[in-house]
Formats: sequence, C-alpha cells, structure tokens
Amino acid sequence: CWYPDAFCAAILNSQPMGFYQPAQLVRDAREHGVEVRAVDVLHSDWDCTLEPASDPSARLKAVRLGMRQVKGLQGAEIQRLVAARDAGARTLADLARTARLSRRSLELLAEADAFRSMGMDRRAALWAVKGEGTEAAADRDGSLLSGLPLFEAAAALPVMSLPQHVAEDYRTAGLSLKAHPCAFFRPLLDEM
Repeated sequence: CWYPDAFCAAILNSQPMGFYQPAQLVRDAREHGVEVRAVDVLHSDWDCTLEPASDPSARLKAVRLGMRQVKGLQGAEIQRLVAARDAGARTLADLARTARLSRRSLELLAEADAFRSMGMDRRAALWAVKGEGTEAAADRDGSLLSGLPLFEAAAALPVMSLPQHVAEDYRTAGLSLKAHPCAFFRPLLDEM
C-alpha cells in the first residue's frame, strides 16, 4: 500500500514462491504508479533494485529488473559481469572477456533484449554475440589470428515486430514491459 516499489522488487527477488507470476507482480506495481525498467547488462544487478525515478518529484523509486529474471542465467556469472561493469567494461567485447562469460549466457542476455543500452536490440545483440564468441575463442585458444580484429560488414537484420518482441520477452523472462499479449488479439476478440 505505501511502498509498492520496494514491495515489487522484494517479491520479485523472492521468486519462485507461489501463486503470482512475475508478469502479474510487475503489472500490479505499474498500476500502482511504479516505473519498471527492463533487464540491462549495463544497469541491472542479479537482483531487482530500486533506482531514482524518471520524474525527480516522484515519491516512488523505479524498479530495475534484475538479471535473475532471465531464464537460464547463473548467479556466479552475473556477479562477474557486474564486477567487470563496475571496473569500467562498457562494450560487449569488454564484458565477455573481462567477466569470462559463457557464450550461452551472452546468448541468453541477447535473447532477453538486455543490450539495449549498448544500442543493440535482441537480433543485433545475438548477431554480435555469435561473432564475439568466435573472436573470444580465437584469443583463448591461441589462433594464428588471435588479437587481430575480425572485420565484418554490417548486416541488415530484419526488424522484429512488437508481437515478436513480446513473445520473446515472455519466453526469456516470463514478462514484457512492451505490451500485454492480449493487446494483439483485442480487435479480434472485440469482433467476436
């Protein structure tokens, strides 16, 4: 009633715990005036945290979703990512190498759309992660070309539609801040 921001962050950090799914908890928080921000490699910790709201006069804090929301991630790897970020890593290559992130974790973060602050949506991030994995392996395994930048022409990837983004959000994190899935069926349902 009085602190829906702190309540939302705390109960999300306690998941899984029962009847209410994260999507329902986030929806309820938003209905009570809480700003909820997406998982992001440059801003999220393992747990959900409170941040200053966009509106400086707001009574409530914003809830930053933690990387624990991304299905399949391991806490130990994310702690290394946070430490690398705190030490100054700001690019995908820096984070991957400094934190020694597995290719699978990088792919999960890309699929969860967690590289937006680096200017990459989920497709661009996944493309970059796939390329970064090859370069990191060459550096680690002592390839003939290790240390040399691998130049690649920019690829024109197809833009994902909003329904595709929402479906991927639910698949990877169990919730979406972009739209509710029923919104795409509302005209058809109203017609029926």
